Amino acid sequence: MVLRDRQAIIVFLTLLLAPVSALAQALPITVIEQIQKSTVRIIAVNSNNLSPRRIASGFTWQRASEVITSFHVVAGADNILVEFGGAGSGAGSENSGIVVRNARIRSVDVDGDLALLEVDSPPDWVAWFDRTVTPSPGEPMWLAGFPEATSGLRSVRLWLSDIAPATLKPGLNQSARDELETLGFPSVDLPVLHVQGPLLHGDSGSPIFDVTGALVAVGNGGLKNGTVQLGWGIPGERVLSLRNRRQTFPIDKVAVATISTHFFSVLGDVGQTSRNIRTPTGATLRSMVAPANALPLALSSDGTRGLVSYSGRLFVVNAAAEEIVLYPQFYPGIGGTALYSADEKLLAGGTTDGKVIIWDAVSGRIRRTLATELQDAITSIAFSHNGEHIAAGTEDGVVYLWNITRGKMVGRLPHESIRNNVLTLAFSPNDQKLAAGYWAGAIRVWSTNNFDRFDVLTSLTNIGSVAGLDFSPDGGLLAADYSANPDVLSVWNTSTWEMLSTTELHGSAGPVVFSSNGKTVAVGPGGGNDSAVSLIDISDGSLETIATSADFDGSKFIKFASPTELSWATDKDGFVRWDVKSWTKIGGQKATGYTVQWGAFTDYATIAAWIDTSAGTITIFDLEKGRIASVLGGIEEYDKLEDISPDGLWLAVAKIGGDTHILDAKNGNLEFVIPPAGLVADVRFSPNSRSVAVGTGAYSIDIWNVPEGTRKREIPGGDDLPIAWGLAFSPDGQTLAASVERSLHDGADRAAVRTWVTDTGAPVFELPLQAWNAGRVSYSWDGNLLATAEAHEKRVKVWNLREVGSFVTIITRFKWPEFAFSPKGDAIAVADGSLIDLWDPLQGVFKARISPNIGEIQKLAYSPDGSRIRVFGAFGLSIIDANTGSAFIHMRITSPESWIALNDKGDLLGSREALSQVQLVDAAEQVIIVDDDYTRRHLNSTDPDLFFEHR
Repeated sequence: MVLRDRQAIIVFLTLLLAPVSALAQALPITVIEQIQKSTVRIIAVNSNNLSPRRIASGFTWQRASEVITSFHVVAGADNILVEFGGAGSGAGSENSGIVVRNARIRSVDVDGDLALLEVDSPPDWVAWFDRTVTPSPGEPMWLAGFPEATSGLRSVRLWLSDIAPATLKPGLNQSARDELETLGFPSVDLPVLHVQGPLLHGDSGSPIFDVTGALVAVGNGGLKNGTVQLGWGIPGERVLSLRNRRQTFPIDKVAVATISTHFFSVLGDVGQTSRNIRTPTGATLRSMVAPANALPLALSSDGTRGLVSYSGRLFVVNAAAEEIVLYPQFYPGIGGTALYSADEKLLAGGTTDGKVIIWDAVSGRIRRTLATELQDAITSIAFSHNGEHIAAGTEDGVVYLWNITRGKMVGRLPHESIRNNVLTLAFSPNDQKLAAGYWAGAIRVWSTNNFDRFDVLTSLTNIGSVAGLDFSPDGGLLAADYSANPDVLSVWNTSTWEMLSTTELHGSAGPVVFSSNGKTVAVGPGGGNDSAVSLIDISDGSLETIATSADFDGSKFIKFASPTELSWATDKDGFVRWDVKSWTKIGGQKATGYTVQWGAFTDYATIAAWIDTSAGTITIFDLEKGRIASVLGGIEEYDKLEDISPDGLWLAVAKIGGDTHILDAKNGNLEFVIPPAGLVADVRFSPNSRSVAVGTGAYSIDIWNVPEGTRKREIPGGDDLPIAWGLAFSPDGQTLAASVERSLHDGADRAAVRTWVTDTGAPVFELPLQAWNAGRVSYSWDGNLLATAEAHEKRVKVWNLREVGSFVTIITRFKWPEFAFSPKGDAIAVADGSLIDLWDPLQGVFKARISPNIGEIQKLAYSPDGSRIRVFGAFGLSIIDANTGSAFIHMRITSPESWIALNDKGDLLGSREALSQVQLVDAAEQVIIVDDDYTRRHLNSTDPDLFFEHR
């Protein structure tokens, strides 16, 4: 972007009251904020059949409690949910993430395919549309909605067609006319506005508005059969009489099925449809050693097998040696919760996008994929004791129950006033009660009544965050521990819900388990410096602490392996066996496998580097030549590789304690130190490699000269710039962008993207985000696009800087996504967990999905010619064809100097001291025997430093 363009933007943002005609291509910030606070997502479901469900858009009209959407979205629905997702605007308002409310149909306009919904208790920060306008041909309009069942708001530019029929009928082919006339709505004689621009499934009910924020029309996503490319809007003046209508229209099951077929392309899972492009054929690599920082989650009853997760996937390990013994079929996004069923025939794990995956515990094959409605992360799961049902709690406080055999949801237990994480779940021994413990400080217990209905037996409140729950073997008692300063364990009678005892703990609250005789409760390590394992005698509440250690991180479970032996697991210790009589460790071992940490690329992805904190080394790798350039040692005090300068000469690394060190990339020598100024959130080199910017938690961004080590400029943010989470220089280096938290002194934090002139520190513009926290920020190669991650909201927003106020929203399944623009700016690669999704950054259209098979993706970048995508994952490095998705190179790194590489056919290209730590597996998942003959035929023995050749 040239300086003249930046000055124009400054003028625009300063003079929002200037005549609209002079700024016809831009949306004012005030309008953007109005749209974010008034556009909603609609979910319509049937209580007796949760799939298919209809997901589309809507908007508030003249008051917060009334929402307009398309009638076909809600027709025949037994339950209607409205999701509000804008930023709040007042102290004490609900402003952290999505707010969900129940709604009902108040009135309908059948011919116009419109419905007015009445919403229960809308948030206090909601804005609304309050006027309509008639557009003129050639004037720009915008649509804001949730296309393809996505969970994040997207806006697109539209224009009124210059030449188009005045009604719907002439624009439909005969098949589409017949479909609508059979259904009965909308009327084929309906006056409509034919628009030019992308209207997708899910845009039905979206507001179409002008530059002033006035309602032009109500969008319709088009028909599935025959007219997918046709979009239209219902003129805005038609909504003016909607409140006074009381029209009804009979909807039967056949009509509901017809609606789903004609109007919706996504049925079942909430998420965009995808096209899988070709993934690597032939052999792939499996490590046989569990990653060193894998998270232990559960243990088999005999204590021999453990479940661990790392980089979004689940492993079964030998609990004694931490060797991998089973690779369950891959499903991305497995988070911090997994367990065995009571009979240990099944495994279950929860994902960060709201799914519960059930595997066969012997074969590792997926048996069931169970989806929640709203894609909130699964925070707890529990099998019923008879193995027929499974419960899952989410980060938004909802508990779901499924029948495993049928794969059917049999219950959805709402959060009501409890909107925080469900941290723990427990079934009673007879499966007639289900208890849930919440981070917000409450316990709720339901009666399942054979899963036909769910009655709330009790709500135990006024307690701290609940860490563990367990029923006694006879079901007569419920024990729970929770934070109370000091933390306590309480026991209730499950018949009367009288609290029988409360015992102060000697450590932080953790998992809870009854002994087999029901006389003792064990409380596991809860993490922190005061972590402990204690036994509590239920008869008198007396406590005995059997293990204390500052090294005990929190455990996900604790269990009695025998009357005298306890088992638990922590990040630092692995699976632990502990004798309760001698107070000694009698078994367990921590995994020692290697994982790539903090990989980074230069701006044009010609050089890669990764850091090994345990070995104290940084490896510099030449991606063009396929060989190691250098290995820098003696850097044990560093814990993060922040960035590599574009010319490859300098490294920015974070030192334990807060300093940022600039190193010579050739020899590892220290050039200069940037002293700590609070939390270092991001560090970025300028395009010419002569400056480095540091975003901190000290209300400022510092720019330093390289290699002189002098501070060039401080950009003060005041107390409304607490943390700059992401930094990016424009391609010409003249502008610095930062994604920041912006405190409004009203009890709530907002996020925004701010930009400054690099040389002067003068502000350029600010872009509001629909989030409380932001992540990575990046310019396109030509500087015309700017993308940032709305991290906790699971989306990436791409702003078109040539048309201020124009943006698209890209939906991800997981938080904190990484992304990279192609050199031409026609694609943006978004790392979504362990997968890469390719999107059109201007239209917000999903293009393709790639599976690099290297674990959770840490960093990615396009090659200068755009033909390849270089990807760092938790297990290694891949170079991928950007057009086909096939991997030129798949390199598994098993230690700083041990590696193994495959080409896109699965041929072994090179290896160094790594074959004993991995398996080669063919497309049928059969192990390939790597003997001397195989090694002679495949390994490069003439040049041990050559990892691969592009051939």
